[in-house]
Amino acid sequence: MRDSIESVLNQTYPNIELIVVDDGSTDDSVHIIKEYNSELTLLEQDNNGVSAARNLGINAAHGELICLLDADDVWLSNKVRDQVEHFSNPNCGLVYSSVIVCDEQLSKIDYLSAEYSGDCRFLLFRFPTRSIVTLGCSTAMFRKKFFESVGGFDTKLHTSADWDFFRRIANQSHLEFLSQASVYYRRHNNNMSLQSLKMYYADNEIAIAKLFTDVDYPQNSLTKPFMLLYVWVRFQLGAASAHFKNREFKLSFSRLLRILSFPK
Repeated sequence: MRDSIESVLNQTYPNIELIVVDDGSTDDSVHIIKEYNSELTLLEQDNNGVSAARNLGINAAHGELICLLDADDVWLSNKVRDQVEHFSNPNCGLVYSSVIVCDEQLSKIDYLSAEYSGDCRFLLFRFPTRSIVTLGCSTAMFRKKFFESVGGFDTKLHTSADWDFFRRIANQSHLEFLSQASVYYRRHNNNMSLQSLKMYYADNEIAIAKLFTDVDYPQNSLTKPFMLLYVWVRFQLGAASAHFKNREFKLSFSRLLRILSFPK
């Protein structure tokens, strides 16, 4: 956490309000945060989950542009400065970046390149649950007005909350990206995406099902049912394949059967 806080305080962009939300931690997180008392605002809540924590922090923010940073991740020093420049384009609602994947000592393991920009609504149908906004919650900067208009993070979701939130922003604005990395993303066994595949895909299915009731999505009434069917089938096949590769054969078969339960 100390690395994360200092990476914000060391940004080259001067006008930053730092808000830290403690979601009922039981370690020494609050003690560390209070060391920076004069340089940040600490908000505390019971253990209500990451989506509720993000909503709390964003609602308290005074700025027009919002960034998020998970406690394990670290920003490069020019992240905020470089992203702010993109918002001179009035059509841009969100800017993200490429990512350096690293271990707990910040040694590079992998590099994830940002690749999607402009009107990304249909990409979210074409690639269900793919992270169009690369590891978005530590890389993205977005206009607060879109957070307010789309209703914030869905507190019923966990692993898919980011995907769902950025999908709704993409419905209302264009996305842009920095080709260079702006974040070190620590990969370790506690990462939410590395937990049980069963829980991961169950949560993602809830986010996918929201497409079927999203009345704001600007789709032609004749083509939308076919696009939704494509999303549903592709998602279930992907989940079945992941379970099969993990030798979870019963779960793989159950995902194939889920294809027949196409939401109405």
